[in-house]
Amino acid sequence: MLIYANSMVIEESTKAVQASNKKITEVVNKVLLLQFRVKEFMANLRASADKIRTDMNMVIKAFGSSLKAEREDLSKIRGDIKLDNVDQNSTITTQLDNLKPNMVAENKIMDALAEQTQKAKVLTENLKHAKLEVDKLQEEKISIKAFYSEIHQRLLIIVETRSHPFNDTRGGKSGHRVLFLSKTTRHDTTRSQLDGYRDRLNSEQKTNSEAFKEPKDIQDFPRGLIDKEYWSIVYKKNEDGVLKNHMFFLRNKHLYSTSTMNQILTRA
Repeated sequence: MLIYANSMVIEESTKAVQASNKKITEVVNKVLLLQFRVKEFMANLRASADKIRTDMNMVIKAFGSSLKAEREDLSKIRGDIKLDNVDQNSTITTQLDNLKPNMVAENKIMDALAEQTQKAKVLTENLKHAKLEVDKLQEEKISIKAFYSEIHQRLLIIVETRSHPFNDTRGGKSGHRVLFLSKTTRHDTTRSQLDGYRDRLNSEQKTNSEAFKEPKDIQDFPRGLIDKEYWSIVYKKNEDGVLKNHMFFLRNKHLYSTSTMNQILTRA
């Protein structure tokens, strides 16, 4: 019984060994096939590497030849650039030398401009003060106008009362009236004009000594007005720091300026 059991074990072990040998043989065959394929691949790889090496050598030689030509061209270009740089530096130096006087002139202009700007600021400040002064003068002007209006009213009262020395001169002599007229007319009135006025006064005194009616317009004044009733009032006025004489003419309670009365006398 024991022998039978051992024989069975041996038989099974033998089968197992045979199976293992079979598997080992299969593995060895696979390894041999793999080695063959590896050798074949290495041979192909070596051939490819040799071809690539040959091609690379040819490319490197061609690139070296091309690079040599490019290097020569680059060296030539570098030399040309160096010469151009020398010329450009010389030109720039010359231009800078030429620009120096212009820069000096521009600096002077800028200094002058800065000075003018400062003056403009001062003038602007002065203008502000001047505007304030003008505003004050405007206020004074309004006050003066009111004062003149009051003077005019008082002059009208003087005319109404006919107090001395503005009394009616119609009763006086013509020579006295011409003398009075010479003091009230423009400064450029000539002697011949005064003589003409005197003759006209003497002629009109014989024919008509009545006062004219109050005209509505300067054009309505007839000739001979100069021997009718009128008075002149002289006053002084400060203009730009200069004291000047001004004159108003009063006729029939109406006030006329010097320019208006001159037009009337010119037409007379």
